[in-house]
Amino acid sequence: MRHTHHLQHVLIAALSAALLPLSSALAAGSASGHYNRDEVASSSAVFRGFANNLQQVYGPIDDRVRRVDGLLADLDLNLALTAGHVDQAHHDLWSARLDERSTRFGPEFEAVQELSYSVQDQSTRAFEQALQRALETLASASDLDLEPCVESSSSIGPMGALGGSASTCPGIDQSQSIAALWDKDSQLRQDLDGINSAQWPAVTTYNDSPSPLGLKDKAAVGQWLSPAQLARGIPEAVQILETIGERAQAGRDTLWSALRAAPEDKDQAAELKQAIRTRAKRIRDYSAAQQAALGVVLWSTLDRARKKGKKAGWSDVALCINPTGWGGCEGTDRTDEVLDALYDDKKLTRQLETLLNDLPRPDVALP
Repeated sequence: MRHTHHLQHVLIAALSAALLPLSSALAAGSASGHYNRDEVASSSAVFRGFANNLQQVYGPIDDRVRRVDGLLADLDLNLALTAGHVDQAHHDLWSARLDERSTRFGPEFEAVQELSYSVQDQSTRAFEQALQRALETLASASDLDLEPCVESSSSIGPMGALGGSASTCPGIDQSQSIAALWDKDSQLRQDLDGINSAQWPAVTTYNDSPSPLGLKDKAAVGQWLSPAQLARGIPEAVQILETIGERAQAGRDTLWSALRAAPEDKDQAAELKQAIRTRAKRIRDYSAAQQAALGVVLWSTLDRARKKGKKAGWSDVALCINPTGWGGCEGTDRTDEVLDALYDDKKLTRQLETLLNDLPRPDVALP
């Protein structure tokens, strides 16, 4: 199972509620005033510094999480495309490595996600409390009855844009005054220092360059291609992969809906859950089988194209199951040259169009 997670999407909302309307017991006065949440954020040096620090810390973490997630997907696709076309013992070895790396990545991903939500909650609370203190300070020093100006459609957050927008709300704009109070708020600085001190979990990566694997009975001689990158470079193959993914996801959605509607009777619910587990495995098997069918077409086309590769020097190209992001394989990567040779192959195009038209859907029918 792929772990898809974007830290930026989680953290962009970390402070979005911090400057929403707060019910402050402010003294009613003869004049009204307001504050604009975007302008407060963009005017506060403390907020900008905190946001910049988050971007510097979370950016690399987000990149590592998504990179490992993507490389696990590449390894999974490489295995599916090469099933039955390379030495079985080596294929089994890489299947075991995929299981091992996925098992390791799961808890790492969950730990990063858990801490990101914790930072989100702490950040929101720190700025909410700082806003409350600022409003109380302004209320005690003036006769203004402050209200939030919420016309701006943009949201603020440590990973979001800090640009403010011109306020059109009535009354005196106190956004700058609130920002100045934030910058003098020692409690806010202390709270943010505590958030910034969080120790983020490590995300394991890999780097090795094993030998490539010969296709069928052909020997591997130091030139190789990446099956996943080759498939993703051919538009018709991309469409097949996307359709497989969409139909697999539709099947999972169907099973999830059935699980949420499980009967209250324990025996019936247990029977349903077992049926759902069985069909969830069918979906995984479905994806692997359809990707393997794509591999059959690609490798038969590669065999036909090897004559073209003699002049270019890649006619004996082998397959590399290890993703290029983890070092690829020993020798020379010929993926681009092979892709150029296969890209305009009319027979391949017709075969892929037929494969797409005949693509089945996973069987997720429940009893």
